[in-house]
Amino acid sequence: MTAPEVQWVFDTLDVITTDTALAWGTASDVADGAVPVRRIDRNDSEIADGNIQSRRGELTKSNFVTAEIVDDDSSHGGWGDDYDTEAIVSLRVEGLLRGDEFGHVHPDGENGIPFTTLYRRVRDALREQDEHPDVSGQTYHTLFLENGTNRSGDYEDFYDYRLDCRFAGYD
Repeated sequence: MTAPEVQWVFDTLDVITTDTALAWGTASDVADGAVPVRRIDRNDSEIADGNIQSRRGELTKSNFVTAEIVDDDSSHGGWGDDYDTEAIVSLRVEGLLRGDEFGHVHPDGENGIPFTTLYRRVRDALREQDEHPDVSGQTYHTLFLENGTNRSGDYEDFYDYRLDCRFAGYD
């Protein structure tokens, strides 16, 4: 079952396909010319497990936006029954260079999307909703986007951007 915070992240990212060539699904699911992207809950999926070599085949079908809840905690926040709550969702945006491997990232946007454009659309969509995120069953007042790292330089044809989404609130 997808954690409420992960589901909120995925729902919030619906807007990244608006007015772009991006479309949710795999290459076989989207219209010709569309750049496929899939949301994957890493807590419940084997697709995003393992190293890049084991995921290369899946990345030929679409770019990934993967998320998993990596921490949630509450601590006594004052008098009575007040508790401060926090949850952290680890988010990754991944893609494979268009070319011999037939990925869906291209620096010039030819038959793909520039990777910087992809991860910035993801980050900007979350920033737009960072005050009082409406997460089912929780009362969060702020979403903090932290530790954003573009690790694409570590690889030849694999693109990887990582971001922590820290939900802070009270219970």
